[in-house]
Amino acid sequence: MLENAQHSRLTEIETAERTGMELNYKTRGSCARGITITLSEDYCITSVRFIGGCKGNTSAIAQLVTGQNARDVIPRLKGILCRNGTSCPDQLALALESLLQGDDTISPQEHRGCVAG
Repeated sequence: MLENAQHSRLTEIETAERTGMELNYKTRGSCARGITITLSEDYCITSVRFIGGCKGNTSAIAQLVTGQNARDVIPRLKGILCRNGTSCPDQLALALESLLQGDDTISPQEHRGCVAG
């Protein structure tokens, strides 16, 4: 079962549609069907919108992570389970990872200091 969960996570990353610093991510295994995320140039999350899912929970997650640095949010949310070996927060972490994938130009410590707006 763990192998299936890991395989499905790779598939989720491959199905992400990436446009600059905005991502339309197709989720798998969670109640939400998708997530739209926008990051600023310094990797601060400027907006998160879940498509589907539990409105109260997904709205709360979006509010809590907006204004935070994506690199700080990933380890907080990754691995949170609800059903099917994943959750809406876990899917958000995977989406953020796919958006940041391959960008190691600045260390995580240099990405701090987001200003919520």
